[in-house]
Amino acid sequence: MKSAARITLVVFPWLLLVLIGVYLTYGKGIKDVAGGVRYRRTQEFFRTTGSLTKVEIKLPAAPPGQQASTLERPSITLTGKDLEAFQKLWSRQQPVYGGGGMCHQPAYEFRFFQASEMTARTTVCWSCWNFILPGGWPFSGGRHGFNADLPAARELLAFCDQRLPYHRSPANPLLDQKPDPASAESPAPALVK
Repeated sequence: MKSAARITLVVFPWLLLVLIGVYLTYGKGIKDVAGGVRYRRTQEFFRTTGSLTKVEIKLPAAPPGQQASTLERPSITLTGKDLEAFQKLWSRQQPVYGGGGMCHQPAYEFRFFQASEMTARTTVCWSCWNFILPGGWPFSGGRHGFNADLPAARELLAFCDQRLPYHRSPANPLLDQKPDPASAESPAPALVK
């Protein structure tokens, strides 16, 4: 019995070391160590749109003067050329570490579909630079940041506004700015305050 315990104590650390090595070499471990699993998941979330068959965009809140509980929220479904245009804009979004002020008064809710199955859902707030990353590992779900000041983010907002106008309060003029397609995309800040 004592020899089995000794063998376990000798073999287990080496086995653990081999598993960690395999994860770092062949898995996504090196990206997780270098940039963090949350940052890697946000990059993947913006980049994996190739197999989508449709995207549904919804207004998450009722227009002023109407109760959300009694109103079917306006929505549109993107397919064909609109879906392709959306996918290009979506894949150009730049994640950032952290997030903004956490107001998360989202302008739009996005639902992603492959065939008839909804594969992901998120809400995006251009005011506090946040979006919700769906479920998964406890350290990767929840609110994440993206650079809402980049032209690609402004273009995505304008794209959605053209198809499904959203009422915004005049208290947030940042969201009413139009994107400047001529300006160059700058790198995302390392930390959003």
